[in-house]
Amino acid sequence: VGEAVAFYESGALVTGTLVEPAALQGISVESAFSLAEDGHLLKAVISRDFEMEGITCSAGAWAHFHPNGKLESCQLVHDQKVQGLPAKGGTRITRDASGRLTELTLAKPTTLRGLPAMANRTVKLFEDGSAQSFDLAEGRTVLGVPCNGNSTIQFHQNGKLALVRLGAPYQQGKATFANQSIWFDRQGVAHPVDWD
Repeated sequence: VGEAVAFYESGALVTGTLVEPAALQGISVESAFSLAEDGHLLKAVISRDFEMEGITCSAGAWAHFHPNGKLESCQLVHDQKVQGLPAKGGTRITRDASGRLTELTLAKPTTLRGLPAMANRTVKLFEDGSAQSFDLAEGRTVLGVPCNGNSTIQFHQNGKLALVRLGAPYQQGKATFANQSIWFDRQGVAHPVDWD
């Protein structure tokens, strides 16, 4: 271990910088790394491309690991399918501690929730794998709401809309919304977005 070193109060190593690449817990580490107090690798700059749990991660970038040892995030070497979705090479994917995908950048146009999602944009996923947010490729009416294309659409976990950019005027009760983004509470009541 090189110069940049820190320790937990227990005396266990927290962070360090390697003088030369070395394997830590089976991962080729280029330089900087961090460990959990129990010694598990939490993050490191990777010295060689590596495959873990079916995902090929890129050298020269940080890879993060959950305390249970599962891959949390890394930069992908190339376009690849990750849990059935086309993930873009050179971008990061993120997973929860159970290994479920939570965020990625799409490598190509894809259908999510029955809607066209744009390539080269970030997608966030719920624990069940359903899309939480993505960029809608074209204008569509979704659950009765006219949504603008080329804009982010978000859902609540119950499948109801959470946030949209309107593509046409929308009326709910006595309220009319037009040319703006609106958010919906979990009961489906629309509210104007202040940052428009």
